[in-house]
Amino acid sequence: MDVMPKWADALLIPLISILIAFLVSGGVILAIGEDPIAALKLMVSGTFGRSDGIGYMLYYTTSFTFTGLAVAVAFHARMFNIGGEGQAMLGGLGVALVCLSFDWPHWILVLPVAIVGGALLIIIGDDQDAASARAGLMRIAALAVTVITFLISIGLYLGFDNAAVGMQFVEKVAWVPSLKVFYSLGIDGISAPLILLTTFITPLVVISAWDTIKHRPAQYFAAFLILEGLMIGVFSALDALLFYVFWEAMLIPMFLIIGIWGGARRVYATLKFFLYTFLGSVLMLVAFIYLYGQTGSFDLFGFMDAPLSLPAQKLIFIGFLIAFAVKVPMWPVHTWLPDAHVEAPTGGSVVLAAIMLKMGGYGFVRLSLPIVPDGSEYFSEMMIALSLIAVVYIGFVALMQKDMKKLIAYSSIAHMGFVTLGFFILWSFDSGTGA
Repeated sequence: MDVMPKWADALLIPLISILIAFLVSGGVILAIGEDPIAALKLMVSGTFGRSDGIGYMLYYTTSFTFTGLAVAVAFHARMFNIGGEGQAMLGGLGVALVCLSFDWPHWILVLPVAIVGGALLIIIGDDQDAASARAGLMRIAALAVTVITFLISIGLYLGFDNAAVGMQFVEKVAWVPSLKVFYSLGIDGISAPLILLTTFITPLVVISAWDTIKHRPAQYFAAFLILEGLMIGVFSALDALLFYVFWEAMLIPMFLIIGIWGGARRVYATLKFFLYTFLGSVLMLVAFIYLYGQTGSFDLFGFMDAPLSLPAQKLIFIGFLIAFAVKVPMWPVHTWLPDAHVEAPTGGSVVLAAIMLKMGGYGFVRLSLPIVPDGSEYFSEMMIALSLIAVVYIGFVALMQKDMKKLIAYSSIAHMGFVTLGFFILWSFDSGTGA
């Protein structure tokens, strides 16, 4: 009797190919006396920066690893009796795996891999039959895309230089030159672990829904892949308008996830979720437009250097506060989360609790505190009070819950209260001491 889950069987051969590749290359590295830890970081990150024999050896070792993955993908196409259309799609995925071994800018790959993968799942579809061979292909393809994205994020994380100052892996391409809007991405010590968390959670979401989603599984997985790419965009955007596009666009796949695959009250929950989070972000856009008028660009770091009076900083902080307080969520704008959490499918609840709530805290750290420091200090006592209410009051509300999803939802609100409390206590202390 076959006791191995299908998702585990789909991962077995790629994992074995990676293991063999790294064992072989590791033996070579040790035999020639190279530092194994440094060599491993170079192999995974793809940033070799060496032209000697060691550099070429590492380069071809990495190529061998991803080529093994491509062969494994092709083998799965045969093993699962997937037709010509499916084999062509998996063949393209194999080519992408091989291409990852080249020293390309990582940000050219990390966002489109998930979003393009989700678009392909929507285009090919699943014949409306969860038990069909095409639906099985969609599951395998979704898992493969999430694993690829996770591998790229590991490369970014291992290649990140903790001793360096400023953003790293920066990619900047003109988007709307007339308005000085750029497709600008990069990471620092704040965003790098959050991106790694996002790419780690998404494969688990795919695995959790392997056999449980019977209605339109391809579209379900596609929504999560697109959502993953958009969430990574939020954590890496360095242009304010690009940040806002990612911030609002990620509501759409989550809206569909809850509205289509949610529980009995899914329509009410998804509308409440969408209206709260969408309308809460409108004033953030107004704040961005005002800052653009002050600086002449949408560069986030340019905003930090803008000469803003205290009244202007107060208004900008309020605009940011409404957007980020709803996303955290803070008391009293938290009521959308329990409904969305309960009615969402399991994968949606996991993403809400593990990733999307963190975006509110990320917004305070990335935008509110550095761009309007005086405004943040002015409202710090209010923020501390609201955070304490979330910790104490919402904590007691969580204790009264009998539904597990509601318990997790309310406890998440209380936990995020500790996050915002820490931000503004430290900020108030540093401002008061002149640090």
